[in-house]
Amino acid sequence: MKFIVSRIEDWDVVAKAIVEQLKPGMAVRLTGPLGAGKTTLVQALAKVLGAKSVPRSPTFSLMRTYQVGKRIGIKRLIHIDAYRLESASDAHALGLDEELAEAGTVLAVEWAEKLGSLLNAIPSISVHIETDPNDGARRVSVT
Repeated sequence: MKFIVSRIEDWDVVAKAIVEQLKPGMAVRLTGPLGAGKTTLVQALAKVLGAKSVPRSPTFSLMRTYQVGKRIGIKRLIHIDAYRLESASDAHALGLDEELAEAGTVLAVEWAEKLGSLLNAIPSISVHIETDPNDGARRVSVT
C-alpha cells in the first residue's frame, strides 16, 4: 500500500490501514530519514488502538509501553526508538522476546534497520517513509 501524507490528519488513514493487518505478537518496522514522521505515525497508531496517552519519542529511554484496547486481542503497544543503538547487540538488553511473550503485545520500532536480524523471527509490517523535497509531503509505503 502506498500513501501520500500532506496533513497531520492523513497519518490516521495510514495508521488505520496498518491496524487492519496488525495482530498480537507482530512488529511494525518503521524506516525513513530524521524528521520523516516515524514518531507521528506511532502516535496515530496508538490513537487508533485506543491508547489513553499520546506516545512521546523514546529516543533516550529507547522503549516506552502504552496500554491500548480498541483492537481485539491487542492490549499493549511497545514503542522502540533504535536511533541511538550503536549495534544490534545493544538491543538484546531490551528483552524483546520477554516483552512479546506477554499476550496482546505489538511493537512499533523506529529505525528498525538498526536491530539487524533481531526482528527476523517476528511477523512484521514494514513502513518506509520518505519526504518529498518539493512539497514536504510524506510518501509512505506499507508492505
